[in-house]
Amino acid sequence: MLQSIHDVPDPALGTVVGAAWAAVVVASAYQYRTGSRSRRRFYTTTCVGSFWLAYSLLQLSTALSGVTEVVVVALAVGCVPVGIVAGIRWRRSGGPDEAGNATE
Repeated sequence: MLQSIHDVPDPALGTVVGAAWAAVVVASAYQYRTGSRSRRRFYTTTCVGSFWLAYSLLQLSTALSGVTEVVVVALAVGCVPVGIVAGIRWRRSGGPDEAGNATE
């Protein structure tokens, strides 16, 4: 388990890290749609970003209660399969290393 930063509560840290990773995933999706990011890099960013979002949302849920907590935990649980699917697609996408073509 990661240690907390001194004097920074877990929910605050989860909010900052979650917002940062959400911005990274959204920026990656935008770059992919405009054609400036490869599919393989998009899958990589989505995979890693989804797992970090899940972790951050679970940190944030410690400060919540009731229905809000359930919704945040459900979002965190939903991020995990997204990360798994993106990781599988990244692995299947191959790339220059597996194809032997360094110009891709």
